[in-house]
Amino acid sequence: MKRIITFFIVLGLGIFLLSGCKGTNPGGAMFRANLAHTGVYEGRGVPSLHGPRWEFKTKGVVDSSPAVADGIVYFGSWDHYLYALDARTGKLKWRFETGSWVRSSPAVADGIVFFGSDDHYLYALE
Repeated sequence: MKRIITFFIVLGLGIFLLSGCKGTNPGGAMFRANLAHTGVYEGRGVPSLHGPRWEFKTKGVVDSSPAVADGIVYFGSWDHYLYALDARTGKLKWRFETGSWVRSSPAVADGIVFFGSDDHYLYALE
């Protein structure tokens, strides 16, 4: 019985390693580019950079990575706000005040922005 269980565990692990880790992520929206986390992104990349398109200043440190969804950039700041900016212009669309620093990176799903704050709350904004 132990041999049969061991066989199926090894077989399952082998199938997992052979099928999943070599795959690519066509959208590139995965940590280090693909399931193998090689850091190699498919495609041409940016042809050339000409400096910042826009800048936005907060009254605190920006510690979180931004999330971009539907043309809006979401990020938090140590000034206690989560910000939503127009991705093309950098203009403020809205901001939401919390009770403390917003250091977590937001996540966006189904039109709802999820993020945490040092005020010990997890927020979901629609």
